[in-house]
Amino acid sequence: MTDRSRTVDPEQVGPTAPSPTGSPVDAAQVGASDDAGAAALGTVLRTLDLDPAGAPDTFVGTSLAHPNGRVFGGQVLAQALLAAGRTLVDDPDAGPRLPHSLHGYFLRAGEIDVPIEFGVERLRDGRSFSARRTHAAQHGAPILSMTASFQQEQPGIDYAERMPHGVPGPEEVPTAL
Repeated sequence: MTDRSRTVDPEQVGPTAPSPTGSPVDAAQVGASDDAGAAALGTVLRTLDLDPAGAPDTFVGTSLAHPNGRVFGGQVLAQALLAAGRTLVDDPDAGPRLPHSLHGYFLRAGEIDVPIEFGVERLRDGRSFSARRTHAAQHGAPILSMTASFQQEQPGIDYAERMPHGVPGPEEVPTAL
């Protein structure tokens, strides 16, 4: 079984660096083709990386600067998902459990200069699904509540309706502009 509690080494962050989930991230793949873009990506990766807070299933994170002085919601939601993912244990025979459902509630604005505490509750670990609830808090008050479900990758049915006969493909449709 693989432990997901590893962290990103800030010294490794650059044009190609491990992501907080452990897979490599290539700055060029996300549109950063110069040193400034790579530096910005490194800053984001360091922000998304969470530190263990001492108690089991608890983590602490920081925030990116934002013009209004409040935490960007997408950042805290991503950190909450990463915190939940850090409590999963992979089965090497079945592969990792990947997020497939997420529901988040933004309860109050977060302050960018105050650390965010993430507490993860393990709701269920079944044979192929896991469920987690993560609360993000500042000053002891919740700023986000998130529930996420993770599933082992499994073969399944691929289904899509057939295109109706005579309907042009996307490249053939005239533009409205």
